[in-house]
Amino acid sequence: MLLFTFDDGPSRRTTPQLLDVLDELGIKAIFFVTSESFGNGNPWEREHAEIVRDIVRRGHTIGNHTETHRQLPLLRNEEIEHELRRSAGKIAWTIGSYPRLIRPPGGALSKRVEQILGDHEYTSVMWALYPEDLEAKTPEQVVRAFFRVLDRREQDTGQRGGIVLMHDTKPHTLAALPRIVDALERRNCELLEAGEELYDIVDDLGYFIPDYGTDQTFADRQASLAEHAARRCRALALLR
Repeated sequence: MLLFTFDDGPSRRTTPQLLDVLDELGIKAIFFVTSESFGNGNPWEREHAEIVRDIVRRGHTIGNHTETHRQLPLLRNEEIEHELRRSAGKIAWTIGSYPRLIRPPGGALSKRVEQILGDHEYTSVMWALYPEDLEAKTPEQVVRAFFRVLDRREQDTGQRGGIVLMHDTKPHTLAALPRIVDALERRNCELLEAGEELYDIVDDLGYFIPDYGTDQTFADRQASLAEHAARRCRALALLR
């Protein structure tokens, strides 16, 4: 199972385009927004606030990525509290509800920070797959890194999939995403023929939380996915 998440936005240059791409692909994602870019009322920030609302309108989830993107273990307790109150307040003002998910900038945590986040009733969401889109310059580099990390994870741990970290601030990320999904579908054709489990892009974080109840079982999702994959693979075969 794969769950796509996007950090550091919103960006008026790229986030609306990414939302269109996700619509076309039929994917729902989690957006961890940095609130410094919206919520203070000037025209530029009002535009970014409207993008955050559009993320929710299109069926995606908003998570907290703090106000200023500073690594939390480097801050004093009162500074962390300010980051959380400021960002949560802006998100609530923008979409009408407080975030329950958070991704600490840089994935940086400590026991002290975990305690503070727990006191605020946050669930921290880390990642297993990072296709290096911050460092990449082209979509091709992102695609290659994605499958290198995916294959290495399966080889080293036996786990196929995981939570994917990408960034909605990078144009090459937008261009890479459809290529990644297309390549996964083509891999599924080979897996289907071999009778193996298929790659499944999900929108529910619960699939990555042990003993968490989800709307569909893994077996049910795989059965539905196999039917879709069979149709898709027949169509791809006709294009060869």
